[in-house]
Amino acid sequence: MHKFKCSLCENDKQKIVYDSGRFKVVRCLSCGLGLLLPQPSEKSLDNFYSRDYFKKDSDSFGYKNYIQMERSLNNEAERKISFIKKFSKRSSTLLDVGAGLGNFAVCASYNGFKVEILDRSKWAVGYVKKNFNIEGYVSTLYESKLPEAKFDIVTAWDVIEHLTNPLLGFKTLNMLLKRSGFLFLTTPNIDSIDSKILGKRWYGFKKIPEHVVYFSPSTIRLFAKRAGFEVLEIKNWGFVRNWQFMADKLKIYNARLGGLFEKQLKFIGIQNKDVYFPFIDMMVVLKKR
Repeated sequence: MHKFKCSLCENDKQKIVYDSGRFKVVRCLSCGLGLLLPQPSEKSLDNFYSRDYFKKDSDSFGYKNYIQMERSLNNEAERKISFIKKFSKRSSTLLDVGAGLGNFAVCASYNGFKVEILDRSKWAVGYVKKNFNIEGYVSTLYESKLPEAKFDIVTAWDVIEHLTNPLLGFKTLNMLLKRSGFLFLTTPNIDSIDSKILGKRWYGFKKIPEHVVYFSPSTIRLFAKRAGFEVLEIKNWGFVRNWQFMADKLKIYNARLGGLFEKQLKFIGIQNKDVYFPFIDMMVVLKKR
């Protein structure tokens, strides 16, 4: 088995919590950080996030049709904006990291925030610029050309689990913020109730090899402290999708059951109805010290 030295506590003892044959997820026996082994290269990750990432046939990574999820993603964005407003004023400058096709960025702009985006996908940044006139940076979080202390708020929705160097990622997110700026992020919680119930069948393990790091509230706190953040809040956070999305995901676990569920949804006529699923992710609010 591949060995790793934990980037948080430098312990080299680990246990396997998921094994697909080609990939394994291991957890540090000291601090609990989860890591995908072997780690994909940065070049291979760049190949992931092409135009095909947003519309494809496979369930292994990416999305079947990101644009068709627009209504659900917009509703989810509104929930996040309502949450952010509890901490910051509407006129704040905001950078959305890992912006995808801009659903949250557009929502933030409509709500009075001064918005820019950052994404490693050149195609995605171009799409948001062309369709919504929102400026952006084509970059990873590891590049030094990013602006320092420019933003009041940085958001990173389901981003940090994609980072091969999470500590550097957290430090860069800190660098982007003005003094006392806020970082809002979501990421799967490997210690969540649904993770404990589903075990190796947990949905968080279905995003391999996209997801390369697996966090818990305790490991988030350690990374935040080392990167110069104060932790304001960590809470359970789900996502908004329609019932058809749930049927598609159920098919991954059980094709027959998923197919029957899909037929029932269509019979009732609610397959396109949005619903909030309160599991998998945690919402983290950090403040730059």
